[in-house]
Amino acid sequence: SKVWLAVTVDPSLEYEPQAGEHLDVVAPASFVSHWGAAVQSPQLAFEVSKGESNWSLATRPRQPRTTARQALGLSFFRHTIDVQFDAQLLTTDGYTFQHRLTAPPELHVEAISVLEDGLQRAARWGRDKSGTITVFLTGPVTGPQQVSLQGTLRTPNSGAMALPLLRME
Repeated sequence: SKVWLAVTVDPSLEYEPQAGEHLDVVAPASFVSHWGAAVQSPQLAFEVSKGESNWSLATRPRQPRTTARQALGLSFFRHTIDVQFDAQLLTTDGYTFQHRLTAPPELHVEAISVLEDGLQRAARWGRDKSGTITVFLTGPVTGPQQVSLQGTLRTPNSGAMALPLLRME
């Protein structure tokens, strides 16, 4: 009799097979033709040639991929600028637990929200000295989300001022 090994890994995981002794690689289609009809063809298939094998498979969650459509609204007043930043995010290939925004260090943040299916997902936020804002979420998110930030900036009493840059990292 033959001993076969077939592997299918969930799409949310990256995988890396570890070499094992006594294994011969078999085309997944060949495995299916010998095994019988399957709902899904395996990604990897092997025939164990002699005895037991010490084959293993390392898996890890896929790095999520997030794309963003961003809009920045600025309202200028005598000594301040009101800032409204909005981003439509789409996270695929996994889950994310936080979002990061690049912002000027002197931006006074008044409110940040992250909505997913109408639910607030922003648990808290913090910033570093460079102004980068990290928004920690209430749990893992995937799919579409809406990020909004409201804040103010002081303007100089005289002279020119560069427009502020806000964007999703």
